[in-house]
Amino acid sequence: MIFKFLSILLRYPDDGILEYREELASAAHELSDSPAKDAVLAFLAYWENEPASRLQSSYTANFDFKRRGCLYLSYYRYGDLRARGQVLADMKETYARAGYPLDTTELPDYLPLVLEFASEAPEDGLPMLAEHRAANRGHPAVAAPRQEPLRPPGRGAGLLPARAGRGDGDGDAKAHRARAAAGERGSGAIFGGLLAGKSFRQGGLSGQRREEGMNLWYQFLWVIFPYLALVTFVLGHIYRYVYHQYGWTPKSSQILERRMLMWGVLLFHWGLLFVFGGHVMGLLVPIGVYRAMGVSDHNYHLLSLWVGSAVGAVAMIGILLLNLRRWFIPRIRRNTGTMRFATDALLLVVIVLGMAATVGYRIYVNQYNLPAEFEYRENIAPWFRSLFYFSPNAGLMLEVPLIFQLHVLSAFVLFALWPFSSLVHMFSVPLGYLRRSYVQYRSSNPQASLARERALKAGKTPPKIEQSRRVE
Repeated sequence: MIFKFLSILLRYPDDGILEYREELASAAHELSDSPAKDAVLAFLAYWENEPASRLQSSYTANFDFKRRGCLYLSYYRYGDLRARGQVLADMKETYARAGYPLDTTELPDYLPLVLEFASEAPEDGLPMLAEHRAANRGHPAVAAPRQEPLRPPGRGAGLLPARAGRGDGDGDAKAHRARAAAGERGSGAIFGGLLAGKSFRQGGLSGQRREEGMNLWYQFLWVIFPYLALVTFVLGHIYRYVYHQYGWTPKSSQILERRMLMWGVLLFHWGLLFVFGGHVMGLLVPIGVYRAMGVSDHNYHLLSLWVGSAVGAVAMIGILLLNLRRWFIPRIRRNTGTMRFATDALLLVVIVLGMAATVGYRIYVNQYNLPAEFEYRENIAPWFRSLFYFSPNAGLMLEVPLIFQLHVLSAFVLFALWPFSSLVHMFSVPLGYLRRSYVQYRSSNPQASLARERALKAGKTPPKIEQSRRVE
């Protein structure tokens, strides 16, 4: 019975669940005495009195926005690797073999689904929990029960009993059947009414989770703000081209300082060209194209790591030199506008965050034994492309690691400022130089120039021209 309770409490708290809060609290007192019962009662003491909006935002913040709170069991061990697909297929086959056909939009390793399965088919469900317990030992919903009452935001810590999925499955299954035979009476009607039409067998609750849990803030971040930045980017360039063509090119400061400018410009521009190409490959080319070409996900990420790190470091060093030049050389600083300071600093921030997402994130996840290869082509890339389809899917960004989210948001801030800065010169392609006539210059010593031309025609060594000091 405890697994049935946990299956319900770990689902998204919509109206269909919350209308049974009082009945669930009453039924919880009829559970057999155990640390798990104490943990459930402590959680219900908080859960029973909180407003629905706070419960829903808390649930979304803890289970949808944090990797550590992910409710998909096989993710912790396999991440987005191909091996996880076989694990999910095996779990689905186990459900079917036990006479538990699924009709839900959730994956078969969804924790509330596995708990419901363990309560109804313990012979197959308990070993399934045991198989994934080691990889999920630090999960807030799988942690050992606490002695103190649970506090908001109510992430469900300590809800699973300490024996859930540990030890041999046969012993737990027998104990489960013995408790059922002894009869924890009074709860059956409640569970029957609560789960009628809402079981994972019949679909219902699980498919609504993310759409109902997404609040206005995340809609703003991943739908409204990107469109504001892109519209500003397009209309700002049109306005700038129509009304301020003479201010299109950046002011040259080469006469004030040359050495740092040369190295900074070369490193930044060449590095940025390859960084841009890598982003096109990762964001605009669907993952299915690479798989159809025979490029494995691991090889793609390996290439992305080493090549991306190299060209990203080149671009980062270049923009750092340009920033240092502007900040610490007084003549440059006095001749630099506010917008140029802002865009150069923002370029540095965007590139540093990109390097942190490429290299730093891997170092971080290795310390916590998390999947090393975050598959951004299955969430960030489809979300980015959906903006251009005018069908944005903000839900794809909910489980993206924070460092990737910061990198994306800072890039859109840069896009919004782009038309009002010297970065517009990126769109200046000097094609006119290919068809423009040569510029004629008048010599200050016409007699010497004429003698030089005659010597060249005759095949002789031309005399050296001494420039006239006369000002004409």
